[in-house]
Amino acid sequence: MPGSAPSGLPSSTVHGIRTAAALGCRLALLTNANGSLRPDWRIGQPIVVSDHVNAKIAQLEKLLQTDPDDVFVLYALAQEHAKAGDYPRAIAFYDRVLAIDPGYCYAYFHKARVQEVSGDVPAAIATLQQGVAKARAIGDAKALNELASALDILT
Repeated sequence: MPGSAPSGLPSSTVHGIRTAAALGCRLALLTNANGSLRPDWRIGQPIVVSDHVNAKIAQLEKLLQTDPDDVFVLYALAQEHAKAGDYPRAIAFYDRVLAIDPGYCYAYFHKARVQEVSGDVPAAIATLQQGVAKARAIGDAKALNELASALDILT
């Protein structure tokens, strides 16, 4: 086929893949479905799919610059770091949430889950105990039930 590489792919696609490999890319997804995503893309047009988790974290960090004590943004950052498997940063953001708003009961729950997944069960138990005490003190029955149930599972 004229204009194609030995692989049978169009030269423009092979060039893009070789360039990405030279820049350190070790995994590429090739699909012929790109026209369904963006009708203005040509068939065979190389595209870069960005890392949506890191992009979301970057957006949240930008929001945090406007208000470093925004509990919602801090909690969202903790959740995103937990999803990405960056457990130390997730725990640090949950800690910031709880320092600003000790009544944010679900931060105790999710912090404990991250601690458990990362292998620190004693810390997870301690976090859940703190959360149970706080939920009881503020009268949050739903959070109290969920925190106590998670604590029962670990103890």
